[in-house]
Amino acid sequence: AKSERRGDVGDNWLLLIAEGEVVTLERSEVTGEGRCELGKDGGRRVTSFLSRFSAVPGEVLTAGDLLAVGREGEEALLASLFINSSLFINSVDGKAASKLRLLSGQPSLWKLTAQSSAGARAFRVPLEKVSALLCGVPSLLRTPLGISSALRCHPMFAQVDHKVLDKLSFSFTLDSFAPGGALHEEGRVAERMHILLSGSVQLSTRHGVATHARRVCCTYASGDVIGYRSILADIRPDPKPDPDTNPDLVPTVVEGGTAVALSECLTLCLDRSAARRQLPPGLRASLLRLRDETISLAPVDPAAYAVERVIARGSFGTVVAARHRQSGALFAVKKVNRSIVHEHVLQQQLLAERAVLAAVDHPYMCGLHATFKNAAALFLILELCEGPDMYTVLQQHGSISAAATPVYTACIVSALSELHRRRWAYRDVKAENVVFVLSGAVKLVDFGLAVRTPVGTRHFTVCGSTEYMAPEVVDQVGYDLGADWWSLGCLVYEMAYGFTPWILDPSGRPNFGLSDTAISQRIVDASRPLAFPAPPAPPPTPPLAALLHGLLRREQALRLGCRNCGADAVKGHCFFGGIDWDDLIAGSVPFPPMPAARGEGGVGGGGGGGLGGG
Repeated sequence: AKSERRGDVGDNWLLLIAEGEVVTLERSEVTGEGRCELGKDGGRRVTSFLSRFSAVPGEVLTAGDLLAVGREGEEALLASLFINSSLFINSVDGKAASKLRLLSGQPSLWKLTAQSSAGARAFRVPLEKVSALLCGVPSLLRTPLGISSALRCHPMFAQVDHKVLDKLSFSFTLDSFAPGGALHEEGRVAERMHILLSGSVQLSTRHGVATHARRVCCTYASGDVIGYRSILADIRPDPKPDPDTNPDLVPTVVEGGTAVALSECLTLCLDRSAARRQLPPGLRASLLRLRDETISLAPVDPAAYAVERVIARGSFGTVVAARHRQSGALFAVKKVNRSIVHEHVLQQQLLAERAVLAAVDHPYMCGLHATFKNAAALFLILELCEGPDMYTVLQQHGSISAAATPVYTACIVSALSELHRRRWAYRDVKAENVVFVLSGAVKLVDFGLAVRTPVGTRHFTVCGSTEYMAPEVVDQVGYDLGADWWSLGCLVYEMAYGFTPWILDPSGRPNFGLSDTAISQRIVDASRPLAFPAPPAPPPTPPLAALLHGLLRREQALRLGCRNCGADAVKGHCFFGGIDWDDLIAGSVPFPPMPAARGEGGVGGGGGGGLGGG
């Protein structure tokens, strides 16, 4: 309505005016000079061809007009639709059939006002989802303008210099694959590198030398890059002759699996010669850090490991500490009995854990070294995290110190950031899944609930622990990567006070007897604000309070980590003012000493037997 004050609705949306007139007004306290710039959300200045679509103060939008705000690539892709499609550039009675106006990544500079007392109606949809759909429209991607816009939507290419990206866009071509079509074959050099825009691709390897059976390794989704390894892996950074000057040099690396389209697929492809010549070194390094199961999981001889002790037992099987006989390194080996693997839920969790750990390598995620099986069980050979889990420490010590909480939280944020960059939702952030290591850092473990989440995908499965569930998970209205940031907020609160935020009574005292149903009702109750414990508990510091209020926003579009900056907004929060994120990744941050906890170190002994026994 004309008199209605619209609250902040986020910084990623496309608005279609359906009825009435809306006026765009620039906020008086902000100079117009910043209107053409993208903030930290998108990176750099909007490309020149977008200027014709930029909103101007006092512009009237009528039915059929569009207003959008998002990351640079998303806005550019939408603009390329208008530039390339006759649907929008044909005239009707001398006027444009429809208008597009962009806010250049900064909705905070603008406010919208209904022109008449009758008000106006409009439809709103996340621009991120619109751009994901546009990436599957072939006619948009047959020109360098559309290709450049689509590349800017990809997290790896978004940071590439504009001039380099514009040059690259002339080398990329659009290709499509029918179901069953091969993008590359195992044991051969890929002729082209593919960026998957739509559809899905399965990667498989030969299962044994004398058989035609194949083992499925993983499934690629939109946004994944395929076939880059055999093209780039043998490019040496220094020595002469420089392979960059000789793209036809015989490669020393071949693809470890065969990639076949499962459905109709659309890809942007770059041939081998152009990839080796034109991809900047930083982007090549980022690509080569990506993993899949064909390169990360080597064959294993079970007899090479000696079991030393039992760490845990459960209905699924056993976790033991085992030492590699040759290197002396200790590993955690998860043994899952075949008798229960036929259960669908457990089978999916095993596959998810193997897939995410094989695909993502990060210093604050428990690493996967290998998998193997015998007639009795399946085995995952994992990094051994020697310390207790966060839940045990909180139970025994009550809370984490104010000095240590930012460091531990930064480790988790760094791991979630990498998972989200690869479009994996973790879905199980909780104290039990955060484990201390000898260095004093913490790592995420147990990835059985992780799931691939391409742009535009929503999940409806209710999973995880109730106390950490986001409102959209509880309400079953669909959720994506943003649910992890809510769960992180619950965990940070728990580290500070020893319990999760939604069990506080009006008196400010925790009620540990609340049922899951009661906790769920409190999570979705918009009238219940975030509260902090009553004295003698200390009040939160301003940075901690700001972080918790940002992460525990019930409106996902406004939640810290869910806006255009994504994980960078979380990393840039004042709560992490003392964290150097590069040093954190390098492991050179001074960590607090690993907390001691009674009962850590597992139970029982393992003797010196191998892993292969039933």
